[in-house]
Amino acid sequence: MVTLLAKIFIKDSEDKIKQREAYGMLCGVIGILFNVLLFIGKFLAGTLSNSIAITADAFNNLSDAGSSIVTLLGFKLAGAKPDTEHNMGRGAIVIGLAAVIIGEAIFSRIFRNFALRLLAVAFGSILYYLVLQTVIWMGIDTDLLKMLSALVVAVFLAVPYWKGKYFAKPAKRGGKNNA
Repeated sequence: MVTLLAKIFIKDSEDKIKQREAYGMLCGVIGILFNVLLFIGKFLAGTLSNSIAITADAFNNLSDAGSSIVTLLGFKLAGAKPDTEHNMGRGAIVIGLAAVIIGEAIFSRIFRNFALRLLAVAFGSILYYLVLQTVIWMGIDTDLLKMLSALVVAVFLAVPYWKGKYFAKPAKRGGKNNA
């Protein structure tokens, strides 16, 4: 279906960046449209049938529509050209994702509820900025920050694996009867 809609709404272009942005915008708009329609249908069905499950699923579709709005904004920001104030483009999305990944990697087993996980993301962003400021303080070329960002995220993605492999307590075999 997306292929058919892309043939109708997206013109072939030599500029691959604009074409990629058009695909992202199309998918975002389709996501919003269908999720809002699903929300309306499921909300009405859930209300008329007095079903909490269907009504809850309607709100799940509404949150999916919100995710599609984030997709639209992400494609708009990613397609923005660098300017004098943002010479590396828009790195806020990368920083945000890095904060989430770092916070989850380090604090996921400690923090269980949503508020504490949100706090973990804040800690992740602080840690990310500390690493970047250390690199700048050391005098490393700032043009390498994108590569450094990728390396920092990769290291923190590996943290849960390392925690499980090197710091986990070995499982006890048997019970009191096998002693």
